[in-house]
Amino acid sequence: MEVIQIIKKLNNTELGKKNTHESYILVNRGLDISDLFKKTNVPLQFIFKKNNKEVITIRKTEGRETRIVGLGPFYRKYNLEAGDDIILEKRIGKTENNFYIDFKKNADKLYLQKTRGLFQVLTNDRLSLLDNTFLIIDSESKKVELRCIKSCMKRSDSPEETKLYDFLLGGMSIKDRYINNEIVELSVINGRIKIFKPILWKKIVLEWEG
Repeated sequence: MEVIQIIKKLNNTELGKKNTHESYILVNRGLDISDLFKKTNVPLQFIFKKNNKEVITIRKTEGRETRIVGLGPFYRKYNLEAGDDIILEKRIGKTENNFYIDFKKNADKLYLQKTRGLFQVLTNDRLSLLDNTFLIIDSESKKVELRCIKSCMKRSDSPEETKLYDFLLGGMSIKDRYINNEIVELSVINGRIKIFKPILWKKIVLEWEG
């Protein structure tokens, strides 16, 4: 059997939370997903792995961007948020192929995105994770903070202003370590924090006899 997985860390635009009224997975340029989606605009049925009953019908579209569409109801039903992982899987057997969909929630992590030289918080409901958090560097504790600098409208049709923050470590700004649009992941466990530049896309291919 051969198993092919693609794993995508979702952002607010893909989740339809940016006033676009569209929900999808954006496929990075150069990423080959033809082994899952052989044809464009052909619906495929994916079984939800958490219950093996629910079926979600999705398809690949191509234009200025390559997208996987039809995911809006699934996103909303399971309250997926920025930073959560969506997992699409194809199992290639001797007599048939099966398709599965799953997700992994990352509720213990805070996600930021560099925007206009500052940071937008993608998961505002998790800001309290940063209360009294420290990063250990060479046995020294450095406090991690987000300091709101301003609020602005990201788009002319945005429903509300977006708060933009400076990112401080031990009282010093570290915003210049990141480029525009870059995603930052803050993982918090027992008051200690780890800072990552997360992998946004993964493709995994496994083969075994049986």
